[in-house]
Amino acid sequence: MAPLASALPNYSWGMATPSAWYFLDGPRRLIALDAASGAELWSAELGVAGDLAARDDTPQVDASTDGVYAAFEIADGGSVEHIEFLDPASGSVRGSFALPYGQRAHYVVDGVLVASSVDGVGGYAVPSGEPIWSIPGAWVVERTAGRVVLTSTADPTGGTAVEVVLVDAATGAERWHVRVAHPDPPADEQDALWDAAFGADEVFVTETAVLLTFGRFLSARHPETGEELWSADHGLTNVVDVYPLDPTRIGITGFDEAGRFAAEVFDTAQRTIVATEAGTGSTGGSWAVRLDGRVHVVFAPDGDVPVVLGRDGVAGRGPTPLVGSQNAAMSGDRLVTLSGGELTSHTVPGLVPEWTMPIEGGANLGFALPDAVSLDLVDSVSVFGRTGGS
Repeated sequence: MAPLASALPNYSWGMATPSAWYFLDGPRRLIALDAASGAELWSAELGVAGDLAARDDTPQVDASTDGVYAAFEIADGGSVEHIEFLDPASGSVRGSFALPYGQRAHYVVDGVLVASSVDGVGGYAVPSGEPIWSIPGAWVVERTAGRVVLTSTADPTGGTAVEVVLVDAATGAERWHVRVAHPDPPADEQDALWDAAFGADEVFVTETAVLLTFGRFLSARHPETGEELWSADHGLTNVVDVYPLDPTRIGITGFDEAGRFAAEVFDTAQRTIVATEAGTGSTGGSWAVRLDGRVHVVFAPDGDVPVVLGRDGVAGRGPTPLVGSQNAAMSGDRLVTLSGGELTSHTVPGLVPEWTMPIEGGANLGFALPDAVSLDLVDSVSVFGRTGGS
């Protein structure tokens, strides 16, 4: 495990894209590092012009393959957000603008910044900020490739249905719009079902379907028409993530009826549960990894051994319990864990330890790319290449 970048003593934030690592070092200095070598690509001071320079607040930064932007709250109470776009190759400012009152940025997709407020959702050209489209109403915003999925936060008829709209991110054109009625649950499950339906994770987008979750129920919609393909009781009381394993199998993580963090493999053709795993507690993590052309799910409940699930069920089981899911991450096709002062790389799906290295002092795993991981130390961060250990 070789260090790629020395510690950044004023580190306060970081994230990774396939080509670069981004760190906030201090309140305004953004640093970009090459993902493969750790070499510094550029550094830039954010918000150096006009009213932004006089403020002492730290911006929210987002980086993706679509670009890099920083969002500053420039009015008391954060009612107005100022966006500054940076060139991912050089760090130079490409453009900046203020969003309409109350709107908050979500992400950039296909050259469009998607933002929303309680009054509506809008798309803005990058980097000019020119308004392209707007949709009125209060919506939860989800992302998919080149499109935006909107779900209503309230049933306009006063009932218990959810509105779902798929729009083109570039134009705002509506592709389809459906109103989905809730299943009729027992009275004592009404509140939990409502909370699950309107939580942040009630919509999942795959290549073949838009999946809507309603407590224990799952509804699959055609991505082009919104037509319901199937619906079923998937067994978990609340869904955290959905992973497409192949055209007819999905992995689902969430919570079982006992409140434990759980995972299952679900057959969408037969509407049956293929396999189920559950931890002893209510916390944990999960990741998707592609092996030999197939997607697997690494399921890591806190305090229990991690498990790899494939389309046919359990494909591997770790030898030792994982302490703290925040200390595990997928780096390429390896599960890297930090536990008991040791950083360990495990093969997948067998979860066999292939190397271990000691880590002194308190640390947490930050985030990972295929060949490197970052470690959050007490007052700094370091990036290590995943090339082997001792």
